[in-house]
Amino acid sequence: MESRHKIDLNSINMELFDELKNYAFLERKIQDNYLSKIVNVLKSFLNWAKERGTPINDDYRRFTCPEREKEIIFLTIEELMTLYKHKFKNARLDKARDIYCFGCFTGLRISDILELENKHITNDSIEKVIKKTRVRESIPLNKFAIEILQKYKGVYEKPLPSISSQKLNSYIKDCCEEVKINSPFTITKFSGKTTQEVTMPKYAFITSHTARKTFLTNSIILGMNYMAAKGISGHKRDRNFNKYVKIAEDFKKKEMEKTWNNL
Repeated sequence: MESRHKIDLNSINMELFDELKNYAFLERKIQDNYLSKIVNVLKSFLNWAKERGTPINDDYRRFTCPEREKEIIFLTIEELMTLYKHKFKNARLDKARDIYCFGCFTGLRISDILELENKHITNDSIEKVIKKTRVRESIPLNKFAIEILQKYKGVYEKPLPSISSQKLNSYIKDCCEEVKINSPFTITKFSGKTTQEVTMPKYAFITSHTARKTFLTNSIILGMNYMAAKGISGHKRDRNFNKYVKIAEDFKKKEMEKTWNNL
C-alpha cells in the first residue's frame, strides 16, 4: 500500500484487511469486483506460502469481498447487422468493425482473434488452442464470419488486419456512435457501501469484450441449443454460462411484451 511499510506475512490479519478495504473504497474508489479479484489473488498467494511452511496468520481465510453481478452489455441482432452492413469511409474504423464483428459471429475472445493465423482455419472452422483455457477448440464459421475472412484473404499475412486491443476499444466506440447505437444505457457501480448508477449512450459502453457477449446472447435468443452455444464459447462453469441464458430469456420476454401484449 502507499504507506510503504513492510508487512510480515504472519501479521496479515483482520485489522490489516479492514485497512485495505478502507483504502480501496474511500481513497482509491475502486469497485467491489476489482477488490474481490485482489482478495482472491492474495488468498491464493498466502495458501501457496502456507503450504511451503511459511508462518501465516489464519485470519486471511476469513477475508471476503462479494463479487457483484455485472450488467451484460451486448448488441442486439438489429444493432449488430446495422454495424456489420455500414459502409465506413474511414479505413481504420472499417477494419475495427470487421475484427469486432468477427468476434460477434464466432464467440472468440479478442485475444484469440488478434493472434489468429491462416493455419488455424480449416474446412470452414477454426481449430485453435484458446489462450485463456489452453484447450484446443473447434469453432464453426457461419456465413458472416466467412465473408469477413474472404474480404481480407491474401491482403495480409494473417487472416485479419492487425490492431492493438487499446485502439480497437477506442475505434469500436466511434463505429457504434457513427451508426447511432446511442440509446440510453445504465450500469450500476458498487464500491463498498456506495452505489452509483451511470447512464450514457450505449456506444460508450461497447468494448472488444462485448463481442463475445453479443455472440453468446444472440445465439441463445435465435434458438441455438444451450449445450451447442456453451461448447462453442468454451464455458466450463454453468454459473458463468447461465448468466447469458437469463439475459436471453429476459430479452425475449420484453420483446413479447412490446409486440403481442400491446395489440
